[in-house]
This record gives sequence, C-alpha cells and structure tokens, in this order.
Amino acid sequence: MFSQNLVVKEALGIKNVRFQFGDFVPWLAKNNDHFDYIHAAGVLYHTVDPVAVLDAICKATDQVYVWTHYADMAAMPQTDARYVAVEGSHAHGVDYKLYRRQCPTTPSTDPKFCGGVHKDPAWLEKPMILHILHEHGFKIEIAHDEPLHQN
Repeated sequence: MFSQNLVVKEALGIKNVRFQFGDFVPWLAKNNDHFDYIHAAGVLYHTVDPVAVLDAICKATDQVYVWTHYADMAAMPQTDARYVAVEGSHAHGVDYKLYRRQCPTTPSTDPKFCGGVHKDPAWLEKPMILHILHEHGFKIEIAHDEPLHQN
C-alpha cells in the first residue's frame, strides 16, 4: 500500500501529502502534529491497545477514515478459537472487552503473511469503536459494514 500511494502521489504531482512507513503507534503517541486527515485502513485490528491508538488518531486529526475488523459476537462468538483471551477493561466511562487474537501464521512460517508486528493484537467490538469516535467529537458515517467478512 505504501508504494502504491507514493506512485499515485508522484504520478499526480501531489505536493502537500506526506506518507510515513513503519510502526506508527509509538510515533503517533509522541507526535504533536495535527493532520488534515488520517486514513487508518487495516491497522487498528493489528494493535495491542486499539483504544490508545484510536485516542492518538483522534487527537491528531479532525477527519479520519477507519476500516477495521472488529469482534462481533454473532459472527464470531466469544468461544471462537481465533480468540486466545478476552480481557475486561475500562475507558471513556465504559467497561469494554479486548478480544486477544493470535495469527495462525507468522512472517517466518508463511511468505504470504500480512499481519502486524504484534503477536497478540486485540479487537474491539463495534460499539466501543463508535463510542470512542463519538467521545472525541467525530460525526460518524458508516460507509460499509461486513460482520461476516471472510477474514
């Protein structure tokens, strides 16, 4: 994705866009810059603390696009083997659950691996994601939602 973005930027001669490559979580947590827009597609469900990541994203921008998988008890019950642990936590005035996941493959065992850098990422339920965005003052529009997505 990073390379494709750079190609489009150069092909269209876009000058006021900067793309970053790497583990954005520690960088964003200590960053004080403000961005016009953050495109967080396919990253949240790879993080170990998605609430902190959403908080950092929301503090850094007034416009965000989030595309993520989320825990859904109808599509993936708590007994689903893909969850290795369910942890209770509290933030933004509500109790919530973190659904720890474990990727069945790693970069060393599967050349097609496209997971994140963490061994135990956590998924949130959709209402908690929406709650956090709302608490930060975002107007929420859901463009597409596929709880039964194949992945």
